[in-house]
Formats: sequence, C-alpha cells, structure tokens
Amino acid sequence: MAMQSSRTFQLQDLLSNAGNCKDGKTLSVNDGRVSTYIEEHKIFITTPNGSFIPSPPSTTKILLHEDGRFGHHDPTRALQFFDPKFCHFPVIPCCPGPNDDTHPYRNWLDTIWYDIVDADIVHSTGYLTHISLISWDIHARFQCAFDYINERSSAVHSSKQFSEEFDGFLGLRCARLEALVNRTRSVTTDSMSIRVQVAAMQSYWLELVARLDYMDCYQPVMNGKAQ
Repeated sequence: MAMQSSRTFQLQDLLSNAGNCKDGKTLSVNDGRVSTYIEEHKIFITTPNGSFIPSPPSTTKILLHEDGRFGHHDPTRALQFFDPKFCHFPVIPCCPGPNDDTHPYRNWLDTIWYDIVDADIVHSTGYLTHISLISWDIHARFQCAFDYINERSSAVHSSKQFSEEFDGFLGLRCARLEALVNRTRSVTTDSMSIRVQVAAMQSYWLELVARLDYMDCYQPVMNGKAQ
C-alpha cells in the first residue's frame, strides 16, 4: 500500500476531483487520493479513492474490499509481523467462532465483526435521492461499543500508570471513533460511504482494544512483572 515518492506526482494523482481545485470550489476529505505521507520512509499511503494501488511489500496479492479495507494488509483482518512501533497489531482479536464461549469479545460479534447489509441502511424519502443513514439499531450497537472503549480508556487516563504517548494514542483514536459514531447517525451520505465508515469504526475499535489489552496483559508479562 506504499507509493514510492521517487515518482513525479501531479495534482490529479493526489485529488480525485482535481478540477474543483482549479475552479476554486471547496474540496472535501473524500477527494483525497493520499491518506498520509510518512516522511521517515518517504512513502505515501493511498486511499480507496486512488486509481492506482501499488504492490504491497509482501508476496500476498492486495485485495480492496467493498468496505474499503485492504485484505491481508489490513491489521484488523490479519495478524501482522511484530513491529516495535505497532506492537499491538499481533494481538488484535480475531473473530470469535460459533462455539467460542471463552472469547473475551464475543458479545461484540454482531457489531465489530458484522458486515452491514442493505436492510441496515435507511434511504432518504424526500426530494434528495441516493443518500442514507445507518439504522437506529446498528447505530445503537456502535454507540454501546464506543461507550465500552471510552470507559476503559478513561480508567487508563485516570490511573496515570502509562506514558503520555500511550495516553495520547488512546485520546486521539477515541475521539475519531466517537466522531464516526456521531457522523453515521447525523450526516446523510451514499451507501458506499456508510459501509466505509462502519469499517473504519470497527477498525478503530479493534485497534483500541488491542492496544489496551497489550498494555494491560502482554507488556507486564514481557517486562517480567506478571506471569
């Protein structure tokens, strides 16, 4: 998913609606083809808006799912190699099995590991067409999921046992998750955008859970402070 910076980029490479920029029209975040630039490694990370998806570093073929996730290269879908900067990726919980009663997050099977269907999307009945909102039932599930994460994160913040970097990580991602939860029930958009937003909420939740579990359970063992 990395785009080498040695290539010469033009405006249309970075924006899906480059013409609007020239005409002085307002551009939104959904117009971007590049989600971020990592200066240390001099690479671009592309978005689903991109017309070109570069080859991944591994030998596995890259697959762009309908919900905007990148298959085996999405850490919330497949275990990743250990990276000190992202040490929580390998402990992102997998989907619980049908008889896995001991899975710690089994109660969230119908939320975090749920692929929304057309029946979960409420379409507008007014003058505007092809715009929608997520149903109240699905939104309520994600609101409960956010409340759970927020409660755990608040407890960590109050304990003051972890670094400012970790506290900042939780604060930033919790804020993004909360914004997405609110957006899915307050901003009408197309069905594809709703699916991408739901996938983003699931990804943020899984990464937050993994980071919290890593600091609570795995790091104490690695540091010799627990068995």
